[in-house]
This record gives sequence, C-alpha cells and structure tokens, in this order.
Amino acid sequence: GEFQLRPNTKSWLKWVHQNFNVVWFSTWTEEDIQLLLAFLFKEQYLRKILPPSNRILVAPWLGFKEKEGWLSAETRGSLADVVEWYWIDDQVPPASQLKALGLDPEHCIQVNPKGSNELEHLKELLESRLLIQPRT
Repeated sequence: GEFQLRPNTKSWLKWVHQNFNVVWFSTWTEEDIQLLLAFLFKEQYLRKILPPSNRILVAPWLGFKEKEGWLSAETRGSLADVVEWYWIDDQVPPASQLKALGLDPEHCIQVNPKGSNELEHLKELLESRLLIQPRT
C-alpha cells in the first residue's frame, strides 16, 4: 500500500509537463494522479502545467490485456498523426514483440525502477532526441 517516489520526481514532473502533452499510462485514476500532483505542487502551479481543461489525461488501457495492446491500437488511430510520442515505463517488452505490434522500439523507453538517477538520464535522453534546450 505504500509507494516511494524516485529522486528528482518533482522537478522531472514539472519539466515533463512544461515540455510535453502528458498522458498518464497508469492504473491510477485521474483523481489519484491529481492528488499526487497537488501534494507535490501548489494548486497555483498545477493550473500552469495542466491542459486548459485542468484535467489529468489518463490512457484508458485497462480494457486491454496489456498496455502495449492499447498503444498499438492508438498509434494506428488517434496517435497516428502525432509526430513524436514516447512510452516510458519500468517494464517494456522486447523490441521484437514491440515490432510485431507495429510499435517503434525507439519510442518505447524502459527505465530502471530502482535507478537513483533514472529521471535525470531520461530527461537528458528526451532533450537529445527532441532537441529541447535544457533549462537552467
């Protein structure tokens, strides 16, 4: 029933919401994620990082056997026209399985759930791939 946040979670969440349209790919509800963000950030800040509707976007993948099934369907559907998208998760299937589902393994990034600097490495990776200028 408990969870531990990774080191640098707060700064990473701020950065990712400022630079991307974030869709939470989680079993958590929109309300749970909103509560987490409210705990980490002041309400005033939340209004700045969330979409105009002030809603957390959560992927409705729970009707699928696995996340990659939903993602495969979406990349053929509403995500088909999105130039860049990334799936970031602690558990990503092997490249051969992703390719069989029509998913580009370069867009599926596995992170180490116990890596102490994992979010900083992820930020650097995304900045390099998308040519985002690091903010000081």
